[in-house]
Amino acid sequence: MKEKIVTDTKKIELSQTGNALAELSDVLIKLNTILDEKKDQLDTAKKKQEAELGNNNKRLQILKSSSQNIIKNIDAVIVKLDKVLENNGTSNNNN
Repeated sequence: MKEKIVTDTKKIELSQTGNALAELSDVLIKLNTILDEKKDQLDTAKKKQEAELGNNNKRLQILKSSSQNIIKNIDAVIVKLDKVLENNGTSNNNN
């Protein structure tokens, strides 16, 4: 009788252990799914940020180039005004 109780107890413990392992397995599967989703979200966010950075760099280069062109044009106007002033305003050059 005592052996039967021990055997039954072991079967119950094994059953409970099996149930616990099954629950743990389910939780690990869910956790893995959540981690995959989070990884996908982070990858998407990273790609978006990289694209924005690329666009910002392009805009910065355009702004830099435009600024340099504006400065060159201003310098050219200053040179022309200097020539006009040197000639006491008698220059016939309309450029």
